[in-house]
Amino acid sequence: IREGIPYTIVGGVRFYDRMEIKDAIAYLRVMANPNDTISLQRIINKPARGVGKVTLQSMRSIAAAEDCSLFDAFKSAGERDLFGKNKVKAYLDACAEFNSGLGRVPLHELALRLFEDSGYMLMYQEQSTEEAMERVENLFELISAIKDFEEAHPEEGLAGFLDQVSLISDIDSYEEKAERLTLMTLHGAKGLEFKAAFLTGMEEGLFPHSRSLDDPEQLEEERRLCYVGMTRAKEELFLFAARTRNIFGESRYQVRSRFIG
Repeated sequence: IREGIPYTIVGGVRFYDRMEIKDAIAYLRVMANPNDTISLQRIINKPARGVGKVTLQSMRSIAAAEDCSLFDAFKSAGERDLFGKNKVKAYLDACAEFNSGLGRVPLHELALRLFEDSGYMLMYQEQSTEEAMERVENLFELISAIKDFEEAHPEEGLAGFLDQVSLISDIDSYEEKAERLTLMTLHGAKGLEFKAAFLTGMEEGLFPHSRSLDDPEQLEEERRLCYVGMTRAKEELFLFAARTRNIFGESRYQVRSRFIG
């Protein structure tokens, strides 16, 4: 994405097209622009906060009466304690915390707090399914992307990051006929062949995966999978390991995968 290389994901969804990433971006868009009613309506009841059609209509009535945005109508109702101690109050408090930290606290930290304190991340953590955990991992990956953006563009802030996301989405949806990099999982690569194959993330804890390190049977399955990946290459094979990797927004030193040896 950062290098602007056209790509296709086989058997998967592009990062910024994933539901949880669209939701997270909507959370941030409301922070950047309280008048963004479409984004607010997308996330105001994610997680469920008891905001149905009746509540939304009453908030629209307040917005019309006070000549303000829908977000400000929710804030106004919150200040009058119309929501009591429910989850809407928690969301509004998370938004206030985000705004009070702008310019003082790194953006990626504020974003993580917003996703946590609003209850959005907890919604998936409580589901405890493999799919839900993958969504949590994707949210942490978004935090890493925000941190990368901050380091590359320290002056641009939230609006700059959201502009970059819009640009990436536009490029992704532009169906050009240029050659594209094909991205897939090792399982998805079975039965396919390529002139050149690139195996990335050849690091202990990633490949082999941390869950397999204490299980000899699982470790053998990871080794077989590595062999599948390597034999997809007809002419050239590239194995990549990172010395350091941003994981969940933190830079960590990595150990080279035993499979390289």
